[in-house]
Amino acid sequence: MTLRPRTERGPLVLDPPPLSTAIFRPLRAPPHDHAVIALAPHNLAMVQSRLAKRLGALGLTDYEVYLAQAADPESDEWAEFINVLTTNLTSFFREGHHFTRLVELLQVRGLPSRLRLWSAGCSTGEEPYTLAMTLLKAFGTVPPRDE
Repeated sequence: MTLRPRTERGPLVLDPPPLSTAIFRPLRAPPHDHAVIALAPHNLAMVQSRLAKRLGALGLTDYEVYLAQAADPESDEWAEFINVLTTNLTSFFREGHHFTRLVELLQVRGLPSRLRLWSAGCSTGEEPYTLAMTLLKAFGTVPPRDE
């Protein structure tokens, strides 16, 4: 099956076409199976927004038509499909509310004697440095432990 561009151009629509759960459910498998991207049910709006941009770029109006081609790892559209489903941004204090919430939780529960944090998917390292800076600002320096 090939991608079919829409033949008629209607008025500019700023809202993306709705992505139904019936289409979203099977859409989650290829990115997970081939790229280990887990799309939870609460990600539907984010996926709809990102895929709507691809539909617009290709002149399509139907998610099913797009997904029939894009969800195949052998297709030409596969790389674009995966790219729109991933966050390709790394920066200091990105998603700042997460760091604020971490400090709040640690203040309520108390700083443990040993704290191990994992920063997954940090391509150039800004996120783990942000964790360290946030914790140092909130709690000060901690003397090294003898192990």
